[in-house]
Amino acid sequence: MSMELSQSLARTGVMPLYAVVGEEDYLRDQSVAVLRTAALGSAPDSGFNYDIFHGDDSSIEDVLACAAEIPVFAERRVVVYKSVEKVP
Repeated sequence: MSMELSQSLARTGVMPLYAVVGEEDYLRDQSVAVLRTAALGSAPDSGFNYDIFHGDDSSIEDVLACAAEIPVFAERRVVVYKSVEKVP
């Protein structure tokens, strides 16, 4: 799965929005890691532009506000919203 995603990203580049769904946590996390590296590279300071939220303790307003922030020393931000099914 991550190989196919890597090849697709190499052909098309990084798009503004992705929905990573599936039953296997490991495969979802692996896909998110591939997307993060494609969007931000592997530089140690890429953590400034990478945020994770969870549906059971973060509102969609918080996620959207974070996504709207200007990236720090980079072209992009990566915002991950996990457990969306738990949004009240």
